[in-house]
Amino acid sequence: AMSLLFAVQFVPSQSGPQFTTVADDGGYGVPWLKFAGGTGIRFALGLDGISLVLYVLTALLMVPSVFASWEPVTERAATHYALMLALETGMLGLFASLDVVLFYVFFEFTLIPLFFLIGLYGGPERRRASVYFFLYTLAGSLLTLIGVISLVVIHWKYAGYLTFSIPDLTFGLWRMDWDRWTQAGTNSWTSPQVVIFLLLFAGFAIKVPLFPFHTWLPLAHVEAPTAGSILLAGVLLKVGGYGFLRFNLGMTPHGAAYLLPLLLAISVVGIIYGALTALAQTDVKRLVAYSSVSHMGFVALGMFSLTATGLNGSLIQMINHGLTTGALFACVGVFYERYHTREMSELGGLWKRLPLLAFFLILASLGSAAVPGRNGFVGAFPILVGTFRRSPAATVLAATGMILGAYYLLQMLQRVLFGPLREPGGHGEDAIPGHGHGHEPAAARHEPSPLNPSSVRPVGWHEIAGLAPLMVLIVAIGVYPGPIFERINLPLRTIVERLETPPPSPILLRPSRRASQGHFRMPGLTVPGPQLAPVPAERP
Repeated sequence: AMSLLFAVQFVPSQSGPQFTTVADDGGYGVPWLKFAGGTGIRFALGLDGISLVLYVLTALLMVPSVFASWEPVTERAATHYALMLALETGMLGLFASLDVVLFYVFFEFTLIPLFFLIGLYGGPERRRASVYFFLYTLAGSLLTLIGVISLVVIHWKYAGYLTFSIPDLTFGLWRMDWDRWTQAGTNSWTSPQVVIFLLLFAGFAIKVPLFPFHTWLPLAHVEAPTAGSILLAGVLLKVGGYGFLRFNLGMTPHGAAYLLPLLLAISVVGIIYGALTALAQTDVKRLVAYSSVSHMGFVALGMFSLTATGLNGSLIQMINHGLTTGALFACVGVFYERYHTREMSELGGLWKRLPLLAFFLILASLGSAAVPGRNGFVGAFPILVGTFRRSPAATVLAATGMILGAYYLLQMLQRVLFGPLREPGGHGEDAIPGHGHGHEPAAARHEPSPLNPSSVRPVGWHEIAGLAPLMVLIVAIGVYPGPIFERINLPLRTIVERLETPPPSPILLRPSRRASQGHFRMPGLTVPGPQLAPVPAERP
């Protein structure tokens, strides 16, 4: 409810973070850890258009996550929900952080509750999956930390004052004369922007995950409980995309421009590889997991097109992927709780047994396949348009990934929902002998007994309550995405404008606090923020 209130009260035409506080010294937030000389780390929170939509997505996806745990989690339930609330705290704090150290604290904190959610409540290989997830992410995030420290130190040496404020660093690093740091200028592998871009890229690419940094994802998704899969795919994968926007493109844009061919190639390979691998899966949950690799490749493709159209499509596609993939994982959890298997060879014709679940699964699949009128289309189309300006070849190859995506999703729907009724346990019009060999959650470890038609309960009220909001948004965003585009347009256009426009001054002296910041008025609140360069009107 609070996140929806933020979305309603947000002022799209206002640059800089909103819903924040101002300390006595004019800085964001309140002092947290003070250093000698009056500088230090601040506990500073606020939302701009980029962080607002991800903040709302996080709060929204907690609803189906809780309802997905309603019946499956029977042992250590209090610990399960405590871990989910701790994970939500970390994710919300991460998107709202205005201090780089505070961002990194929340960034690392999200590992802990998800590690225990997978390790305690996952499938048979839950321990291996949780360790893989933790080690992969930790290794990458340490490189990201080195990159962040480098940006802070370079800004300190150049500007003459130490700051950890994300808005201040973004503005100051843009105004720096980066050519002074290397004889080859910014267009060189030895450029600090390129080196720091790669350090930041290492941690965020694992989080996305981009090919070939994706190998931890399928195992973590398959072994995680349904709630963990929803939050992992719906929110935590977006942390990498958010880091690309906030740090890679916001603070080292020339590194992105120099590495553009490599970044587009990685994105396209991820799109096609993820789609082909998903096409080969027989486990529905593993299919959805590999589809995330392909869809997040689309997100990276639009982001690294470095165009306003591509960036808008990329960010709204992050929202769309969270909604559709979260809904798909929730639907898989619904029929897994009834049949204890996710193998498509053991299921069929479920439309006749669970028509409401079939409706939800079809609608989520159409959104994931980017069918016009569904949310996926309003993200995929701007991504392709923006990328075409940079590389028509990359656009054509990415479009083949969309075709493959529609193919494996429709094939999954055909095998699971349509045709003769087939259920594990020897029942159905075309049933196979024996029961499913899928694993059960740790909370209820026993071999399922043969099923009979009367034992398959219909979709419950809590499952409808968790899935219905996602279904409404899949259609609503597909029909009318304007409110989201209005809120994300200004900060994304600013990123592109700063990439294409030279800084107003090649020399940045230490400014006074009031001279370097504009002031923005909020209802009952005065908020400082960096004075941005004017943004030209949107092209027709």
